[in-house]
Amino acid sequence: MNKRNTLLSVWVVIAAILTTVIGLVYVSVQQSYRQSANDPQIEINEEITAAIASGAPADQLIPTAGGTDIKTSLSAFAMIFDQDGKVLGSSAKLNDADPVPPKAVLDAAKQQGRSLITWEPEKGVRIATVISSVQSGDKTVFVLAGKNMREVENRIGALTYATITAWIISLLLAILLVRALDNLLKLAGAGSTTVEQTEVVIIEETSPKQDNA
Repeated sequence: MNKRNTLLSVWVVIAAILTTVIGLVYVSVQQSYRQSANDPQIEINEEITAAIASGAPADQLIPTAGGTDIKTSLSAFAMIFDQDGKVLGSSAKLNDADPVPPKAVLDAAKQQGRSLITWEPEKGVRIATVISSVQSGDKTVFVLAGKNMREVENRIGALTYATITAWIISLLLAILLVRALDNLLKLAGAGSTTVEQTEVVIIEETSPKQDNA
């Protein structure tokens, strides 16, 4: 392996380590942002679910008049549906109508007991949603609590931009580091002492033969 390939291999290893570390940090922070968006909804959902489980009429817990415009408002809202997906009570409105999640979402909540999902009732309107199923008498009803994710997604977008910027800068710094290492190795090689071997030739003299008298 020549010198150029060796330096490239070193840079690839450093880049892989940096990418892994930065990626793990990004995922951890991004998930923290996303999960924290469910906090008020979990509390609202549990309170309504507990009230219904205690015998409170599901169709009287939430007023049906008015409601939060979930497209523009950042306020949390709640909705209650019967087993067929019909609205029993709602504090939410979307285009002056009650937003209704797909039936499959309610079925999943019934199977799991509670679902935490991102619901998009309209393009560009994303809702951090908590849905639970609970028995109301002999019927199953669904409690939905949600909140517009606009601000959370703005934070995630800013995090993504900052992470990509940090990643690119880190890769460029890794290039500078590899070059600096290369220069140090060159200096170390130039300062080394070369020992020359001197060949010593020994000439052996022989005395002349003497004639016997």
